[in-house]
Amino acid sequence: SEELHELLEDFRRSEGTPELVSELNRRFAVHSEYHFQVVDSRRQTLFRSRYLSQLDLPQPPQLDQLRGPQFEDVELPDGSFRMLNLSVRDAKNDPLLLQVISPRTAMRKEFGWYVGLMVAGLPITLLVSVATGHLLARQALRPLERISETADRISAENLSERLPVDHPS
Repeated sequence: SEELHELLEDFRRSEGTPELVSELNRRFAVHSEYHFQVVDSRRQTLFRSRYLSQLDLPQPPQLDQLRGPQFEDVELPDGSFRMLNLSVRDAKNDPLLLQVISPRTAMRKEFGWYVGLMVAGLPITLLVSVATGHLLARQALRPLERISETADRISAENLSERLPVDHPS
């Protein structure tokens, strides 16, 4: 999400842990859908969103072995959450663990919205495609219809009828 990219930029721009924690508190202490926690290599919490102040998030066994984003579903007293564990580095190249959780209900709601959009949009798209295909086919076949009509009028009694030529060479 955009918030995650902003958060990672804050890590890169920070001049040290106190400045980073101050910036994180200013911008991310309260958030409606995402909650953040930053832990140093000694497993000391540097920053925690207010929502997480009374919760302990499960941490990966070895922080220095964490490669790339790792997602997992976690059950907390407030419900089911999707959690991201991500190893990041601060401006001094010290390893940090970034943990982000989001309620699964919000994710389900967003997913439901996308499914609804697809279910509503698919028939409309199909209808527009069929109508457009029909119009294009009629336009492409119009010269053949004229040739067929003219050929039907040609008979032994009417040999003067000629087939239309749109583009003579």
